Amino acid sequence: MKKKVRFSCYAVMVVAFTFLNAAVVSGQGNVSITAGFGFPDLLNAGIRYQIGQAQIGISAGVMPVEGESVTSALFDVHYHFAGSSALSARKPWYGRLGLSYLHDKKEGAFDEKFVFIGMRAGREFNISQHFGIAIDAGLMYKLYSDVEENDLAQLIDSIITGFPAGGIGLFYRF
Repeated sequence: MKKKVRFSCYAVMVVAFTFLNAAVVSGQGNVSITAGFGFPDLLNAGIRYQIGQAQIGISAGVMPVEGESVTSALFDVHYHFAGSSALSARKPWYGRLGLSYLHDKKEGAFDEKFVFIGMRAGREFNISQHFGIAIDAGLMYKLYSDVEENDLAQLIDSIITGFPAGGIGLFYRF
């Protein structure tokens, strides 16, 4: 049996863009590339666009598991709200709101798909004017799941709706 939970991507997008518009907007934007590891991000690479103290980004991730295909896609908004850094005008402490898609497939065994909304808090550590490390942690909530009938996975899917989320990553600002 497939369990489907209806949700509105439009509502999530409205919340994300409202969060982005709450930022102090300046006339210049910056682009950053990112790479990291986390959950549900997996081993990921992405790009972010900065407007004032806010960033909007996308990333894609994989988890190298033998005989299994685990992939993720993430859309998120960061708002930098506290602290200061001698190496960047961007404040180092941030909140992050994101929408994640996770697909886990093992040929002949299972094919599972999930959509999560997550909120995290984190901090960036600037190593130079262009390069830094970011660490964040928070919670995510399952909005949608499509799990094939396989006893344990279906039982877990029906019980658990909230999960811890977090990650560590590198960024390069252009």
